[in-house]
Amino acid sequence: MDNLLIHRCKIQTRTSVNNDFEEPIYSYTDAYTGVLCRFSSPKGNMRRLDSGEFVEDMPKIFLKSDQIVSEINRIVGVTGFSGNYEILKVNEKYNGTEKHHLELDLRKVV
Repeated sequence: MDNLLIHRCKIQTRTSVNNDFEEPIYSYTDAYTGVLCRFSSPKGNMRRLDSGEFVEDMPKIFLKSDQIVSEINRIVGVTGFSGNYEILKVNEKYNGTEKHHLELDLRKVV
């Protein structure tokens, strides 16, 4: 799997502090840097969900199976791709009975 991970990214964690009005102000701090990954950004591909709805494919990133990540994290492209991406879903992919890698559905943060 390692030879397929040709890009590098940072995984950031969301933190918050309250302002004077007790409203949260969010920021991101680096949780992991130099993470081996593979970024994929299909353009114009449509797929059909189980519900029958058609949606446009979204950017994805592939990570090693032991990487710790969740939907509260954010991906930042470092090598091979750029930009900040919100994690919409973390999918564990299996090879037989063992977890092989993680596949994350992303949305670009503007």
